[in-house]
Amino acid sequence: MLETISQLESCLQTAVISAFELMCFTALEPAVEDTECSDGILRGEVEFEGDAVGRLRLEMPVIAARSIAADFYSAEPDMPQNQVEAVVGEMANVICGSMLSTYAPEGGFCLSTPEVGVGPAERYPVRRCFHMESGPVIVSLACKSSSPHPR
Repeated sequence: MLETISQLESCLQTAVISAFELMCFTALEPAVEDTECSDGILRGEVEFEGDAVGRLRLEMPVIAARSIAADFYSAEPDMPQNQVEAVVGEMANVICGSMLSTYAPEGGFCLSTPEVGVGPAERYPVRRCFHMESGPVIVSLACKSSSPHPR
């Protein structure tokens, strides 16, 4: 099922841009070069299994997370931290589901409940970086084909 890294990156890029536009009314631009989030990183992660097994991570500075959460809720950016974390987790979930359904429309997948954490984490092999007005957004993916299940 997993044919090329460039196909995954393309599906991932489309899913990220679409999710930010539709859910947070925020435009993202793909970064020309690899980007790092420096201070105050908030990340959402979703595991998936089925026709492929892997993990998707969404990372951004807390200030950027507050900005998209404010747009998501149509509220002020000084909302409680748990609301900001909920939006980051939901964005990771939506991006993962969208990317998987684009990459493997006939595939069967089960996604975990999003986990939200702070600080940097290990790098995953597939990585796309974006810029938005309030800071960088990094979405990365570790994925492998699963073995066929016995019937």
